[in-house]
Amino acid sequence: MKTRKLAALSAAIAMAASMTAMVVPVEVSAAGSDYGSNALLTSDVSHSSAYSDNSGTALTKDITTQNTTLLKKILEVEDDANIPACTFTFTASAGTAKEATGSTLAVLAGVNPDKIIWNDVTVSNNAFSTAESGTTQSNTDTISYTASDVTIDNTTFSNSAIASGGDTMVVLSEGNDGTYYAEKEMQLDFSNCGFTEPGVYRYIITESDNTQLGVTNDSNLTRTIDVYVEDASYYTRTGTEGNYTYTYNKKLRIAGYVMYVDTQTTGPSNSSTTTEGSAVTMEDNSTKTPNGMEVSGATKSVGFKNEYTSHDLTFGKEVTGNQGSKDKYFDFTVTISGATAGTVYDVDISNADATSGTNSATITANQSKSNVTSITVGNDGTATAHFYLQDGQYITILGLAEGTKYDISENKEDYSQTAGIAANLSTLDWNGTAGYDALSDAVKNTTGITADVHTGFTNDRSGTIPTGILSTVGGSAALAVVGIAGIAGGAMYLRKKKSEED
Repeated sequence: MKTRKLAALSAAIAMAASMTAMVVPVEVSAAGSDYGSNALLTSDVSHSSAYSDNSGTALTKDITTQNTTLLKKILEVEDDANIPACTFTFTASAGTAKEATGSTLAVLAGVNPDKIIWNDVTVSNNAFSTAESGTTQSNTDTISYTASDVTIDNTTFSNSAIASGGDTMVVLSEGNDGTYYAEKEMQLDFSNCGFTEPGVYRYIITESDNTQLGVTNDSNLTRTIDVYVEDASYYTRTGTEGNYTYTYNKKLRIAGYVMYVDTQTTGPSNSSTTTEGSAVTMEDNSTKTPNGMEVSGATKSVGFKNEYTSHDLTFGKEVTGNQGSKDKYFDFTVTISGATAGTVYDVDISNADATSGTNSATITANQSKSNVTSITVGNDGTATAHFYLQDGQYITILGLAEGTKYDISENKEDYSQTAGIAANLSTLDWNGTAGYDALSDAVKNTTGITADVHTGFTNDRSGTIPTGILSTVGGSAALAVVGIAGIAGGAMYLRKKKSEED
């Protein structure tokens, strides 16, 4: 069972270094042929071997290019739930070209979105590491989560863990109150798109409408990415001092990226300021407005955020009646259906015994049986588990996705059974206020769970003392007198009858 993090850590996600306001393009005189489709630098150029002109004026800094940017996916999960199996699909398309105005830069439609390379970013020690080295070019790709059993450390998320066999490409961090974030990153590589001129190239990234169980879409499924391409031409030289030959290299570089929420229809500001726009977080990007050479009034982003809504299923046992045994273990069967295959549910058995005991009140089939601490959904979307409970014991299955169905049944044996547990019989306080609470929700749900469930069975076995049988000392003596009187009366009757016959 997960525990809430005690020492709060900042969950703010800093804007990726490549998603900052852009500097004004470096002015370099054009020479030679036009830019070609292979003009984009594939790596940085050291200032020690490059020159700004054919007179040998050395560069003061390296020429860098940022051919990749990051797309972040955050899945917000309730503390008691595990990571579900789910997939998100993204599609890249060209944005709409816009002419320059007195206050904005021109925008070029993004070229060759089908040439983007999408690579997942690996994770080491609960931190993002390096991108995979795939080379497949496409205008679409996916981010997938593997169903994972998660344990959150109660001191720091850096010690949180995903069980063996779970997702190895996810970073855990603190979310809002009562939640945690399961984060993934994807690197988008634009180096093969074939930029041929400096400018701002606009792409649109769309996330497909998600219909997966319990998963809520981002409030906006569209992002705009502006790719800032600048002239990066330089000279190289060969030969010896006094006899140098300078060669002009007409090149482009990607200076950076800015991602915005929604489809942007205006160009970035043409202001010469290089002040960076406000960093954004996935939790609150509604108040973050960019400045500098960015779209005025737009909201920056680093990706998409989804919420995984889940609920807990609690059920229990209470026994009543003068013949009801408080020691007896009853067999409960829980069937979960309509769930996502592979989902793992943790089970809280802290209010029950880990293993049923052995006693004369419990049938042999229910003795020495273990209560499971996790349930895994099968490929058919169902899971079944048995639990063994005495009077006053309870089980909670954690993190059922909203919309999941369940059915709880019990072998009542020779007891009379009532679904639900009244407050005056309950030994569970679940609503946070003083006093025990009723567990009166349905024991079966065929439409899908929409809230935490509290239910169970009350079993009764009562015996009635037969009337007409006296069991006290006085009653026994009276019974003896009645018996003797009956015998004497019988003897007198027989003597009288015999005298009459004679």
